[in-house]
Amino acid sequence: MAVPRPTIDQAAELAQAHPLKGYDAVHLATGLEAARNLADQKITPAFVSGDAQMLHAAEAEGLLTDNPFLHVDMNSAETETEKRS
Repeated sequence: MAVPRPTIDQAAELAQAHPLKGYDAVHLATGLEAARNLADQKITPAFVSGDAQMLHAAEAEGLLTDNPFLHVDMNSAETETEKRS
């Protein structure tokens, strides 16, 4: 999937502002772009990641965030194979 040049430029800025790896910065830049595009429709998307650095950077950039690992008890989660047994 091609990433537009403005998104790459914003990702570069984000990588300098936050301790993000290259693709993480692109992920955040696309999340910010989606949030801007949806703002006209009064929709507030959630930036979802299990990575604490990503969530911290997204929050610092003003995005609503969620960590899916906070909604699962990893000690009691069954695999699909275990459920079928």
